[in-house]
Amino acid sequence: MATKNILKSNSVYMLVNRRTGLVLQAPEERGGVTVQQKAAGHKNQLWSASPAQDGAYRFFNANTGLSLDIAYGGTANGTWANGWDEESDSQLWRVEIASRGYRKLTNVKAGKVLDIAFMSMEAGIPAQIWEDVGGENQEWKIVEYPSAEAAALIAGTELKAAAKKAAANSGKLIDSAENVLSDMAGMAAEAANTMKPAVKKARRATKKAVRNAAEKADVAIKKTAKKTKEVAQPVMDNAREKLVEAAEDLIEALKKED
Repeated sequence: MATKNILKSNSVYMLVNRRTGLVLQAPEERGGVTVQQKAAGHKNQLWSASPAQDGAYRFFNANTGLSLDIAYGGTANGTWANGWDEESDSQLWRVEIASRGYRKLTNVKAGKVLDIAFMSMEAGIPAQIWEDVGGENQEWKIVEYPSAEAAALIAGTELKAAAKKAAANSGKLIDSAENVLSDMAGMAAEAANTMKPAVKKARRATKKAVRNAAEKADVAIKKTAKKTKEVAQPVMDNAREKLVEAAEDLIEALKKED
């Protein structure tokens, strides 16, 4: 049963898919495909709802003014949603309760609900109509914009992107750290080769070389993001300890040769 008057005619909304957490985004041009996309608060992700007959609504995009429509007025499963500017009955949607906090958008002409093609989780995948099977990809949260909930949704999208970037950079930093440690080992070995005449002097030279190289490694780490440092730091600390131990073992061995 349609829930009447739950949307304000003077407000705009983001339509958030329950399964993917992505929002409905309108095409730039008439006839273009409507897709799901990461929330950014752009106008092509914002929709106004205009009451129509029998408690249905028409959804108009805030950027283009195009209506949420069904391609060629189709009624078959898998017909994509698009944007259109000429009024038709394929643009009428009933907003009905699906579950707590979520709605299903049922196209009046087709008798089918707004859905995401292929049940995909990926951004850029088209919205379509499909028979109502009660799937989470057929449920939508209607979030008023601007609002605290909309801001949290956008911030969450940005945070996920930042975390993904940090994870990618972590691998690069560890590679860089390994290169620095390799240089440290070379410096320690070079110092060891010069210390045979005087073991005490060599010990100081080796420890100084290790300490200086370690400081350089720390500087390299500090130039990266804090999160990335947290990933790479244990690797650096462990390797540094092993290098110091190796240098000390080398010194003891040289003592015995003297």
